Amino acid sequence: MEARGTLPSTVASNSALRSSERHFYLWMAGVFVLIARHLADQIDAGVYPAGTPLPSEARLAEQVYGCAKMTLRQAIAELRDWGYVRTLRGRGNFVRPPEDRARPAGDDPA
Repeated sequence: MEARGTLPSTVASNSALRSSERHFYLWMAGVFVLIARHLADQIDAGVYPAGTPLPSEARLAEQVYGCAKMTLRQAIAELRDWGYVRTLRGRGNFVRPPEDRARPAGDDPA
């Protein structure tokens, strides 16, 4: 996955795509998916080790990604579906061990 706010290399390097088409691609992918992929990349890189909590949803939404809390919650739900985090009610979202993680098929961060 590319750095936050960038397009996948297959889209960014395609000179045939106009700027409006690139924006449409981002819209179709959903901002929450891009945030989830970025967080998953950070977890894979060891920024958030297994067993540690992620920063609060409010902090991630407001200070890190500048998005709505609902958008961040959707991203966390994706991470939960991929096996990257588990949510403990009232305690937060905790990173799961690498053996529990599995991105959806076809989601190859290149």
